[in-house]
Amino acid sequence: MHNDYLKKMKRIMNRFLIIFLLAIFPLFSFSNSNLERWGDYIDYDVDRALKIMNLPNLFYSFGILGGIYIISKYDENWNRFIHSKYSGKFKTLLNISNEFGNIIYTIPAVGIAAGISLNTRDNKLQDAAFTSLSSIIISNGFVSLIKFISGRSRPEEGKGSYYFRPFSGRISFPSSHAASAFALITPWVLYYPNVFTYSLFIIPVGTGLARMAKRRHWASDVIAGSIIGFGVSYLLVKWHKDKYKEDRRQNFDNNMMKINLIIPL
Repeated sequence: MHNDYLKKMKRIMNRFLIIFLLAIFPLFSFSNSNLERWGDYIDYDVDRALKIMNLPNLFYSFGILGGIYIISKYDENWNRFIHSKYSGKFKTLLNISNEFGNIIYTIPAVGIAAGISLNTRDNKLQDAAFTSLSSIIISNGFVSLIKFISGRSRPEEGKGSYYFRPFSGRISFPSSHAASAFALITPWVLYYPNVFTYSLFIIPVGTGLARMAKRRHWASDVIAGSIIGFGVSYLLVKWHKDKYKEDRRQNFDNNMMKINLIIPL
């Protein structure tokens, strides 16, 4: 059994290495100016993140936690219902959706998209790809920290939905798959809002249902992860759009100043 586990992990790592190499390959020919713009976004994100850490937002966070606690009272019923429907075509669809929350695939895939976008002049495409990638990474950082602190048992362990052992290594709350799937899809929807992109939200919803059907997460785990993935993505998109507008306005002002110097009024 132990050898089979090692072989499985080796296959996964080999696939990850291949995908990672494919992801970084396009990055060798990008424009330095585009990369610098992304660097400016990172600095801007850190500054804005520090500014939202205030008392009113802390109360909002406690309100969300209160709502998740209420939802958790129905975890076992909801999980039992979803698991009972886990068969046939519905099972196939959920299994496909489940992989959109797997960072072994999503991070390299978005890395490829980001690398390709850097070789274009489409700023919106570049920003959507970069924001999607950074959303996945940041969301998983938050989720990993909360998982480590909460120590909630998974449904498959059979200990019930209120079995918490902080810092024990149990990692049910919140769902990293749900967070990753929403972080992957949300920036593309917000940068390209239309009927088709809005329908893409079916994918992360399917990811969350898959985690429940597979008895890997409780409903409240999935909802908490979804809120984190969507919330981080929403804020990053908003901040990046604000930053892009500021840069364009500054460039316009600089150009106007040059014109005024050349042509005295």
